[in-house]
Amino acid sequence: MTQSTFHVIREELARAAEAGKRCLENPAEFRSVYTPKEAETCICLTLEAQNEPDLELCAGFLVGSLLSLLLNLEQKAELLLRPYSEFDRKGTSATLSIEVKGDLNK
Repeated sequence: MTQSTFHVIREELARAAEAGKRCLENPAEFRSVYTPKEAETCICLTLEAQNEPDLELCAGFLVGSLLSLLLNLEQKAELLLRPYSEFDRKGTSATLSIEVKGDLNK
Protein backbone atom coordinates (compact mmCIF):
# COMPACT_ATOMS: atom_id res chain seq x y z
CA MET A 1 0.00 0.00 0.00
CA THR A 2 1.39 3.41 -0.91
CA GLN A 3 1.75 6.16 1.66
CA SER A 4 -0.93 8.26 -0.01
CA THR A 5 -3.37 5.33 -0.11
CA PHE A 6 -2.82 4.75 3.61
CA HIS A 7 -3.48 8.44 4.35
CA VAL A 8 -6.59 8.51 2.17
CA ILE A 9 -8.03 5.39 3.81
CA ARG A 10 -7.34 6.79 7.29
CA GLU A 11 -8.87 10.19 6.39
CA GLU A 12 -11.91 8.59 4.77
CA LEU A 13 -12.55 6.31 7.76
CA ALA A 14 -12.38 9.31 10.09
CA ARG A 15 -14.68 11.26 7.76
CA ALA A 16 -17.10 8.30 7.60
CA ALA A 17 -17.19 8.03 11.40
CA GLU A 18 -17.96 11.74 11.69
CA ALA A 19 -20.62 11.58 8.96
CA GLY A 20 -22.18 8.52 10.59
CA LYS A 21 -22.39 10.35 13.90
CA ARG A 22 -24.07 13.35 12.23
CA CYS A 23 -26.52 11.08 10.39
CA LEU A 24 -27.53 9.32 13.63
CA GLU A 25 -28.14 12.67 15.30
CA ASN A 26 -29.99 14.14 12.31
CA PRO A 27 -31.09 11.79 9.47
CA ALA A 28 -31.36 14.77 7.07
CA GLU A 29 -27.55 15.02 7.27
CA PHE A 30 -27.28 11.78 5.27
CA ARG A 31 -26.90 13.87 2.07
CA SER A 32 -23.61 15.24 3.39
CA VAL A 33 -22.09 11.78 2.87
CA TYR A 34 -22.33 12.31 -0.88
CA THR A 35 -20.80 15.78 -0.99
CA PRO A 36 -17.41 15.55 -2.73
CA LYS A 37 -14.36 16.93 -1.01
CA GLU A 38 -12.60 19.71 -2.90
CA ALA A 39 -8.87 19.40 -3.39
CA GLU A 40 -6.73 22.43 -2.58
CA THR A 41 -4.31 21.65 -5.40
CA CYS A 42 -4.89 19.51 -8.43
CA ILE A 43 -2.71 18.61 -11.40
CA CYS A 44 -4.65 17.91 -14.59
CA LEU A 45 -3.06 15.89 -17.37
CA THR A 46 -4.92 16.16 -20.68
CA LEU A 47 -4.37 13.83 -23.61
CA GLU A 48 -5.56 14.58 -27.12
CA ALA A 49 -5.51 12.13 -30.02
CA GLN A 50 -6.59 11.89 -33.65
CA ASN A 51 -9.11 9.16 -32.83
CA GLU A 52 -10.53 7.19 -29.92
CA PRO A 53 -8.36 4.04 -30.38
CA ASP A 54 -5.22 6.21 -30.24
CA LEU A 55 -6.60 7.96 -27.16
CA GLU A 56 -7.16 4.59 -25.44
CA LEU A 57 -3.60 3.54 -26.28
CA CYS A 58 -2.14 6.78 -24.87
CA ALA A 59 -4.34 6.67 -21.78
CA GLY A 60 -3.25 3.10 -21.07
CA PHE A 61 0.41 4.07 -21.43
CA LEU A 62 -0.04 7.07 -19.11
CA VAL A 63 -1.79 5.03 -16.42
CA GLY A 64 0.86 2.32 -16.67
CA SER A 65 3.70 4.82 -16.24
CA LEU A 66 2.06 7.10 -13.72
CA LEU A 67 2.27 4.92 -10.60
CA SER A 68 6.07 4.86 -10.69
CA LEU A 69 6.21 8.65 -11.03
CA LEU A 70 3.73 9.20 -8.20
CA LEU A 71 5.60 6.87 -5.85
CA ASN A 72 8.86 8.65 -6.64
CA LEU A 73 7.31 12.08 -5.98
CA GLU A 74 5.78 10.89 -2.71
CA GLN A 75 9.14 9.69 -1.44
CA LYS A 76 11.40 12.48 -2.70
CA ALA A 77 9.12 15.52 -2.50
CA GLU A 78 7.04 14.40 0.51
CA LEU A 79 3.80 14.95 -1.40
CA LEU A 80 0.60 12.94 -1.13
CA LEU A 81 -0.75 12.35 -4.63
CA ARG A 82 -4.11 10.77 -5.41
CA PRO A 83 -5.06 10.26 -9.05
CA TYR A 84 -8.79 10.19 -9.69
CA SER A 85 -9.96 6.71 -10.61
CA GLU A 86 -11.05 7.54 -14.16
CA PHE A 87 -10.25 9.89 -17.01
CA ASP A 88 -12.78 12.58 -17.83
CA ARG A 89 -13.33 11.75 -21.52
CA LYS A 90 -14.73 14.08 -24.16
CA GLY A 91 -14.48 12.77 -27.71
CA THR A 92 -10.81 12.33 -28.55
CA SER A 93 -9.47 14.02 -25.41
CA ALA A 94 -9.20 12.76 -21.86
CA THR A 95 -8.15 14.47 -18.64
CA LEU A 96 -6.78 12.75 -15.56
CA SER A 97 -6.81 14.81 -12.37
CA ILE A 98 -4.35 14.21 -9.54
CA GLU A 99 -5.10 15.62 -6.09
CA VAL A 100 -1.98 16.99 -4.42
CA LYS A 101 -1.44 17.48 -0.70
CA GLY A 102 1.79 18.89 0.63
CA ASP A 103 4.18 21.76 0.01
CA LEU A 104 4.86 22.10 -3.72
CA ASN A 105 7.65 24.61 -3.01
CA LYS A 106 9.99 22.08 -1.38
